[in-house]
Amino acid sequence: MHRRHKENSDMLDLIIAPLLHQWATMVADRIQNRWGNLSGIRGNAEISAEFPLVAKGVLVQTIKAWGQRAWIAEYGSGSESDLSNPYLNEYTNASNFNHYRSKSDMTIRGRDAGAYQDLDGNPQKSTGSNAGKYLELKPVYPGMTMLPLHVIKEESEAAFPELVLAIEQAVTSEIANTLNIQLKIYI
Repeated sequence: MHRRHKENSDMLDLIIAPLLHQWATMVADRIQNRWGNLSGIRGNAEISAEFPLVAKGVLVQTIKAWGQRAWIAEYGSGSESDLSNPYLNEYTNASNFNHYRSKSDMTIRGRDAGAYQDLDGNPQKSTGSNAGKYLELKPVYPGMTMLPLHVIKEESEAAFPELVLAIEQAVTSEIANTLNIQLKIYI
């Protein structure tokens, strides 16, 4: 490994990775707070920031989110769902996806009678009395349909300038600390 590449990798590992993790944790906390203030959405909303990984000189920060409340807050629900949701195909192909719902518009329809699991894995039961019926006109519960809020994207983008500034300051400080300049004046 070249010395310069090693120094760059060390800077990523020792200086920038902890800053990135601190930033991601702060963003995750902000997201969690916003999700907690949302009313009308049932279910769980959890989020965590993993410690960044360095691979081939690239620093990768991952924020993981899960839970029904998080899903609905991020991607909406019913006919107002964000159909560009990158996880939508996996969701609509799951065994507990209601086969009466349209994958192309996500309208909410009643289920057949029987047990199923919600997005948090909690057992639910349908009487089947509304099987196949369009339920969005007379919502069974508040928040049945909801526009996506994209809280993760908004909070990440809003905090990004803070991260850039912190990295610039840390790198500048590190460079200044590693420079060993001797000044000799001869008259």
